[in-house]
Amino acid sequence: MNLPSLPLSLPTSLAALTIDLPTSFQLFEAADRFGVERLKKMCEHKMLTSLSLDNAAMILYTADVYHAAGLRQKCLGFILQVPLRPLPPSLPLSDLHQFGEFPFFLNERM
Repeated sequence: MNLPSLPLSLPTSLAALTIDLPTSFQLFEAADRFGVERLKKMCEHKMLTSLSLDNAAMILYTADVYHAAGLRQKCLGFILQVPLRPLPPSLPLSDLHQFGEFPFFLNERM
């Protein structure tokens, strides 16, 4: 059975971690579970350099779940800089239950 070769040590700089965003979420979880703080910081760096409107809620959720206060603050700062737009008329307030997975996000935006 051929296993992929893995580096025996972590890269020495944050920029040297060349992984995609979904992989950084998985590595972040593993780094948190096993107490590998340097890898956790590298994954945080990847998430922050990839931060966009498309993934901000997921990164904020991840930061909340794994108690990454610095990541959470920077992500919230990014989200709060985005101008609020009114809800479209086709989305009445009674339909906000669709945001149930991220209730803290709505509370902090209101």
